[in-house]
Amino acid sequence: MLEKEDSRKSYGEVRYVGIGLMDNVEVVIIYTYRGKKIRIISVRRANKNERQIYHNARISFLQFLLTLLLALNILGISALMQVYSSTALIICSNH
Repeated sequence: MLEKEDSRKSYGEVRYVGIGLMDNVEVVIIYTYRGKKIRIISVRRANKNERQIYHNARISFLQFLLTLLLALNILGISALMQVYSSTALIICSNH
């Protein structure tokens, strides 16, 4: 999930905006922390612009991972990558 602080206006608390997938549908979630709990303020389907932001960020993330794997290979380090949503596990070993 992509997330950033919601700074559109002062809410009297720190709020966050997240864009991610829920059942393969792009959604926007607004939330805040109340003590150790997360309070969801709203969840809605992402609009066209928000969907584009989300997919561009995912493409950038994958391009970064591929560049990292290439750099590791050039350094003589074998790497295996498994990507889960927007999290990557990279296992490295020397040749």
